Amino acid sequence: METIELDFMGNFKFFLPQALILAISIYYYMRKHSLDGLLLILGSGLSLCILLYHLFILPYGSPSLGYIDDTISLSSLLSILSLMSSLSFVAGFLMLIIKQVKLKNNTIENDIQNIK
Repeated sequence: METIELDFMGNFKFFLPQALILAISIYYYMRKHSLDGLLLILGSGLSLCILLYHLFILPYGSPSLGYIDDTISLSSLLSILSLMSSLSFVAGFLMLIIKQVKLKNNTIENDIQNIK
């Protein structure tokens, strides 16, 4: 019982940033209701689920849990899911940055036009 508690406290430093990013993504989506927010939630949520699996289920699981089929292992499936989650998060983040840059450029152009 002590080792599980110590493992949880040691692994909490990996869990906290992912959970914080997911909470910020959910807050952004609740305010804006846009595709970039949805991609941020999808990417960070899937990454958090994979992290929880690696931190708590994988060390205590049985060896037979590692294979889905003769050719596909669970770790390769999780690697593909992790790649997809990272790509969706990056796509959402880039969409957010592009949207903010365009918004900033529009306000600068309006300010310049108001001066003339």
